[in-house]
Amino acid sequence: MSGVATVPPPLTIRKQIENLVLNESASILKPEQKGAIVAVADATGVNMAVVAKTKFGFEVQGWFGKTWAGDTNVEVKVVKTW
Repeated sequence: MSGVATVPPPLTIRKQIENLVLNESASILKPEQKGAIVAVADATGVNMAVVAKTKFGFEVQGWFGKTWAGDTNVEVKVVKTW
């Protein structure tokens, strides 16, 4: 299967992954920036999170990926900001 899907992490680990993504974003983003693309690498490959500034702070607005390993043994890195 080729292409990209918008599959979020499984519910069992979603909150933990989201927290890792938001913590990484907070360490990189400047107050005037509006968002980021964050890579999330696990045993099955690399997925992406779209982070955007809202009136409540930065939030994950979407996920790009096909598969998730099912655990929180991941590496996260901001790859693009705006």
